[in-house]
Amino acid sequence: MIVEFIYSNIDAITNSLKEGKVIVLPSDTLYGFSCLALSPISVEKIYTLKQRENNKPFIILISDISELEKFGIKLNDYQLNFLKLNWPASLTVVFDVTDEKFSYLHRGIKSLGFRIPANQLLIDILRQVGPITSTTVNISGQPPVKTVDEAIKLFGSKIDLYVENGVMQSEPSTVIKLDKSSFAVLRQGKVLL
Repeated sequence: MIVEFIYSNIDAITNSLKEGKVIVLPSDTLYGFSCLALSPISVEKIYTLKQRENNKPFIILISDISELEKFGIKLNDYQLNFLKLNWPASLTVVFDVTDEKFSYLHRGIKSLGFRIPANQLLIDILRQVGPITSTTVNISGQPPVKTVDEAIKLFGSKIDLYVENGVMQSEPSTVIKLDKSSFAVLRQGKVLL
C-alpha cells in the first residue's frame, strides 16, 4: 500500500507501526526503513531486507529528549543543554547504551544514535508510537533510494506500507558522540557544528 506523507494519513502510518510492521517512511533527510524500535522482531526484519552487517546499529528517531530515559540514558546539565540547543535537526547523537535488553538494537556495540527529526509530521507520528528505527532504504553498500518507485522495485510486497514524499535526496545527518562535557563529530553531514 502507498500513502502520501500528509496529516490526513497519520492514522494509516501510526497503525502500521503499532502493528509491528516495517514501513518505508520519509525522515528529515532521506527515505528510511522504519519500525518500532522496541520491537525486536521488526528490527530483525529490516536487517534481513537490507542484507545489513549484523554489527551496525540503526538510528533511533524520538519525539522528545525525555525518551532517552527509555534506553537507560541519564543526561547531565551539559548534555541536556546541548540537546535543547541543537534538536530538532538532522543531527544524530550517539550515547552509550549498555543494557543487554537492547542488544538487538546496539548489536554488541553498546551505543546507539538518536535524533529528533526536523519534521513536524514525523515528530507527531513519533509522539503517537514512540521511538522508531530509521535506516536508509537500500541494499547495504548500494546508494539509498530517492523515490518510493525505486523502493518498490527493490522490495515490492516485502514492505507493508510505503509513504510517498516525492524525490528525496539530501545530505545524511551529522553524527556526533556526546560525552559528559564535550562532543566529537563522527560523520559530517547536513548540520554544521
